[in-house]
Amino acid sequence: LQDEAASTILPLVVEGKLSPLQAEGVALATTRFNRVFTSNSAGSLQQKGAVQRAGFFLGDGAGIGKGRQIAATIRDAFCRNHGRGRQLWISTSRELIEDAKRDLNDVGCHVEIHDGVDLLGKSGASGKGLGVGGSLGKGVLFITYSLLVSGKRLE
Repeated sequence: LQDEAASTILPLVVEGKLSPLQAEGVALATTRFNRVFTSNSAGSLQQKGAVQRAGFFLGDGAGIGKGRQIAATIRDAFCRNHGRGRQLWISTSRELIEDAKRDLNDVGCHVEIHDGVDLLGKSGASGKGLGVGGSLGKGVLFITYSLLVSGKRLE
């Protein structure tokens, strides 16, 4: 493990909140998320010199504990940022928000979880989304894949 990642991940293994296999996934994810790239092109999606973070795809099978790994990765991000910031949790099903809350609580990440479906439901039938981007505050925004392609937006 990287030294910074070890300080937030290893205690979870010692306490039995993560298995060694789950800790490896969290370490890989946090290492990737901490890589920063600077754009050298002026493409349509980004400005020249824009800073972007690397991504990570967690493709473990059923029952491995993907939710627990995501929760520990989010906990690590909040620890690195001294409790500041917002995180995005994308899932297949809205019903998994309760599991997300449980997993975040179990790994000691006590932050507010915002239900993206509820937030967009309050935007009415206009489909123009909400102006919640800056006012959402810190915490985790939980959304589904289907919400990403629905045409509604959180601005």
